[in-house]
Amino acid sequence: MEKGFYYKSAYALVPEEFETYEDFRQYLNNATYPLQLRTVVMREDNKVPMRINVQTGICLAPYFLKGYWDEPVTLTIDDPTDVYFVDVERLTQEDYNARLRKEVETRCPGCGYFTKPLTKHPGTLNSYFTERSLDGYCPYRYEIKPSPRSFQHNLRAYVGFWNHDLARTKSESGREMLINNFKDWYYIRYKSVESQLQGDHLAISVSYPKDFFLNVLTMAFARYLENQISEHFSLHSPTMYPVTEEEILAQLSEKNSEAFRKNCKKYGVAIAILDYDPEGEAKVEASLNEAPHRFSPYNTCHLYPLLTVGRKHYYLLCDKGEAMAALRYRTPLLSAYHATVQVFGQYGVEHREIGFEMKIIE
Repeated sequence: MEKGFYYKSAYALVPEEFETYEDFRQYLNNATYPLQLRTVVMREDNKVPMRINVQTGICLAPYFLKGYWDEPVTLTIDDPTDVYFVDVERLTQEDYNARLRKEVETRCPGCGYFTKPLTKHPGTLNSYFTERSLDGYCPYRYEIKPSPRSFQHNLRAYVGFWNHDLARTKSESGREMLINNFKDWYYIRYKSVESQLQGDHLAISVSYPKDFFLNVLTMAFARYLENQISEHFSLHSPTMYPVTEEEILAQLSEKNSEAFRKNCKKYGVAIAILDYDPEGEAKVEASLNEAPHRFSPYNTCHLYPLLTVGRKHYYLLCDKGEAMAALRYRTPLLSAYHATVQVFGQYGVEHREIGFEMKIIE
């Protein structure tokens, strides 16, 4: 293992001249800011083009690859309190592949996504580089059929259809087709759907009866459009209302568990309660709003914030696997504030500490 640190969604090596974390911390405490630090920045995705159907250059923290971005670069540090120390391990591509293969062969059987054994061809590992960590954790595993839905996945596909047919929305018949399609979308049944074209922007207004799932899904949908294609589409509703803790707890109650699990399965969502020390709130919120490589949970609605009460933060998970992966990536920050997450979904309840291994709390 090597000495590393996490700073605003980036993982980097502690410069070689510092023998201990304490030496590096003392240096940071005495430095003038902004600080220009020469260091090796490590990436989960080294942007290596696929060759002959073989994926390379992809890994999962805290295990990184040597041989791609090994030269020091200048990292600007604005605030030393945003630096979190973390032990990292760097491996060659060959060693990483060998360890990943062992993990897959040992742990993946029994998962619904594991449809056939690995072969000797290196390309057989392609789909596992972004899913299976070398310490054994995989946020996408499921053992109960059918495979779980993802509201996030359906948002991408559905909104992608809108964007693809953007030219049609400029005509009345095209807008009518889109709205009728929207009304019939099996994921959310709206009472009414109206649209108004303002230049090249289509504003959509929906209404629905008071219902927890219709409300939070519409909120997440509107947030997704705002962050993805706000220049072309927006979603509003006069019937949207703020969520209360009483309403959330009623959904999560034992009395309502069967109906709640059915709705989670139907829509492909879950509810999470993220718990951490209150003094970390500003830094955690800022981190969740950042967009490192493929994990930008707020911007793509993996984690949609519903409510904060004390140290408990309630979220709608539009893709549980991606949300848990995003939290795991932030382990150095979240573990510094003793974070845990409790997830309520179609398969019941699970409670985990935030760490690279995401251990289950009994």
